Amino acid sequence: MLQSQKSGKNRKEKRWVFCNILNNNELQTLLITRVFANNFEVGCKYASYERHFVKIIQH
Repeated sequence: MLQSQKSGKNRKEKRWVFCNILNNNELQTLLITRVFANNFEVGCKYASYERHFVKIIQH
């Protein structure tokens, strides 16, 4: 019996799906890092403003 030839299209699709998964994971990691960094920055600024106003009120 003759076997049908494997199409290259199927391999390309699998490779494309794998690349998309990798790109999505990298994107999610990047977004999580950015959100964490922004929250940290906002928290630090809020703390410095809070200290500033406490000093003004106490004096």
